[in-house]
Amino acid sequence: MKVIVTAGGTSEKIDSVRSITNSATGRLGSLVAEGFLRKLPEDGNKVYYLCPDSAVRPKKSDRRLEIVPVCDTDSLQEQIRRIMSENRIDAVVHSMAVSDYKTFHVTTADSLAHDICEKCFQTCIDKEKLYDTVRKSILESQIDNKSKISSDIEHPIIVLGKTPKIIGMVKDLNPNTVLVGFKLLSGVSREILVETAWRLLLKNKCDFVLANDTSSISSNRHDGILIDENKNCTQVSGKEAIAAAIVNAVLCKTGVLK
Repeated sequence: MKVIVTAGGTSEKIDSVRSITNSATGRLGSLVAEGFLRKLPEDGNKVYYLCPDSAVRPKKSDRRLEIVPVCDTDSLQEQIRRIMSENRIDAVVHSMAVSDYKTFHVTTADSLAHDICEKCFQTCIDKEKLYDTVRKSILESQIDNKSKISSDIEHPIIVLGKTPKIIGMVKDLNPNTVLVGFKLLSGVSREILVETAWRLLLKNKCDFVLANDTSSISSNRHDGILIDENKNCTQVSGKEAIAAAIVNAVLCKTGVLK
């Protein structure tokens, strides 16, 4: 059996030294990877652990474990495509907190204002044309961010663009791969949490989704709801218990456990 586990959080560059990231530690993903290594036989099995340098890694040293470094959404997408094209992957547990946005470009208030004024003077402006001009200026006005952006700039403006949805490509690469997704919301009711996670499951053809709310996650607490394709919900408390529930669900789905 071959499994991909993604863990930690992506980091999207603003310039050569700054980035947009999140607080995901990768702790739960590491426990999931460790759980597979405990349950699976020594021979013929592999766990690919995709994570940034800052993420928690499995404690277990094992020849079946391959750490695959990734940093941003593009590198994560590239590695998943590579691994799934070279191997028959039985399951993907996508616990990584992937950024919804990455830097499209960086500009400044002065540069943007100058660009808009230049374009306005060059065209006959009515309300609709002004809107188009401003929008075009936002998308086109930029400064060089391949190196460090000067700290003397008073009002830098970061224009963000959507990142690709990594979870949505897994079943396209292999429809038979068991897919576990994660949905995190903040301060919602159980009903909304379950319904939102269920929609994620249907949209991306997941076999399971672990739904959780930020209000139930802390350094010593983590409550989650594991939802399957039939909308059965299993309440689980504690990172170790959640990881075990995910591993058992995947192994049962693939027929490794009866």
